[in-house]
Order: sequence, then structure tokens, then C-alpha cells
Amino acid sequence: MKKILILLGLVLLGWLLKLSYDIMQLNQAYTQVQQSLHQAQQRNANLNDRLVALQRTTEQTPSTARSSDQEVTQTHPLVLIQQQLDLVEFALKQQQYAYALEKLSHLDADLKQSTISDSLKAALAAAILKDHQDIQKFVNARQTQQQQVNQLLQQLDSALTAEIGQQNLTVAHDENAAFWQKWLQVEPVSKPSQVLMQRQFILKEAQLHILLARQMLLQGQYLAYQQEMTLVVHSLQQLPDQKAKQILQQIEHAKALPTLVTPILTTRALLR
Repeated sequence: MKKILILLGLVLLGWLLKLSYDIMQLNQAYTQVQQSLHQAQQRNANLNDRLVALQRTTEQTPSTARSSDQEVTQTHPLVLIQQQLDLVEFALKQQQYAYALEKLSHLDADLKQSTISDSLKAALAAAILKDHQDIQKFVNARQTQQQQVNQLLQQLDSALTAEIGQQNLTVAHDENAAFWQKWLQVEPVSKPSQVLMQRQFILKEAQLHILLARQMLLQGQYLAYQQEMTLVVHSLQQLPDQKAKQILQQIEHAKALPTLVTPILTTRALLR
């Protein structure tokens, strides 16, 4: 018995080490995302500098090259818009939604001073407004969903904490089974004691996966969230007691999280 407890203790220690490693990996990934966004902002600043330099060069060009410069000037506003949309799409992929909304607002303001035709300007302005509204709706829906699921996961975490110290078990029975089957149900004598001994470690393992699932949810990593919740379900399916079955039902409800699709820019379609 002592060897079994030592082995189970080593397994739990291994899970704790794995959890610490996963959290460290998440922090490193977040730092890389911040660095990528900073580099994108620097590229945007360089593009603006190149635009200013190009405008100065155009003013100083001799009259013999004026026709080719006029062609560049006419096409350049669309190129600039494309570049701004690239930044917006990059921000959406990196879940920097506030930055994406800010860039759309700047693009809408710059559009008023653009030299493109009035009809195209009006169409782009309408598309930018729609994209701005779609992203804002997506952000609001995402925040609401995260708050609701996060609250449910916190409740599940508290329920698991309470059950880890619980010793009195009530074995769950099949409600559709006949009454005589319930009375005549026979299990090996060693099975309840084995389940009782492993129950705390199984619940602790499920609790650790729920902690990771909450982190994945807050970062918008829905696939990783589903994977962690699947592991929780598999862990709790081993337990025969009634309370574990109730918690399992709540976890399956939290797992059935509808995926919110990031909006696709309609403004981009007008420039293709």
C-alpha cells in the first residue's frame, strides 16, 4: 500500500511539473506575439516614411518624367490602403482586436483625404464601417462567452476542490435499469477501495486540466480549450460516484462551446 501511495504521489508531482512547463510555454508564446505586433507597427512606420519620401521625390521630378510619376501617384493610394488592411488582418490573427479597430478608424479618416474616385471612396467607407461593426460585435460576443464559461469553470474548480476531500461516495445507478438490477448489483470487494484511493488524484488531475482550459479560453485558443476539456471528461468517466457524474455533466456542457469565427474584412474584397 505504501508503494502504491508513493507511486501515485510521483504521478501527481509529474503532473504539477507538466503544468508549470505548460504555463511557461504560454508566457513565451504571449511574449512572441507582442514582439510580432511591435515589428508590424515598425513596418507600418517605415511604410509611412517611404510614402513621405515618395511624395517629395514626385515634387522634385523633372517635367519629362511627369507622366510616369502621375501614374504612380494615382495607384499609390490603393497600395497604401492594402498595406493598412494587411496590418488589420495581422492584428485580427494575433487577437489584437483593439489595435485592429484603431487601424480601421485611422484608415477611414485617411480615406477622406485620398485622391481616389468619389464612388470608390464611398464604397470603401461603407465597407470599413461594416468591418468595424462586425469586429466590435465579435469582440462583444467573445467577451460575453468567455465570462460565462469562465464563471462555469470557476464553479467546477470549486466543486472539484470540495470533492477531493470527500470520503463518502454514492455510486451512480442507471436510471433506466430495472429495480431488481439495482438491488442485485454486485461488485468486487477491492473495487470500491481502489476507486476511493485513486479518486483524489483523478479529481486533482481534472482540476489541473480545467486550469489550463481556462487559460486557453482567455487566449482565444478554442481548439486547445476543447482538447483540455476532453481530457477532463476522460478523467472523470473513471469515477462511479453520483457527485462525479453530476460534475461530468456540467463539464460536458462547458465543453460544448460554440466557436466564434473571426470576421473576414469586406473592404479587402473591394480592392481585389
